[in-house]
Amino acid sequence: MQTHFTVRKKNFLSIAEKLISVTPNALLSTARHLEHKERYQDLNDKQRSVMDLLKQVNTVAAWVPGSQAS
Repeated sequence: MQTHFTVRKKNFLSIAEKLISVTPNALLSTARHLEHKERYQDLNDKQRSVMDLLKQVNTVAAWVPGSQAS
């Protein structure tokens, strides 16, 4: 709640498509992989896609003073 995503305008359509296609299982497996401090190089293709998406999306919480959303 009260969380927004920001992306570069030129990447909006491709990122929107990726957000729609990413599965909860891919997010969960990526998080678990990284929680166990496993290497980035050992990620599978779906997990790499999740990481690439996270690099392109900024998350902004409205309640954080000084953030874009506040």
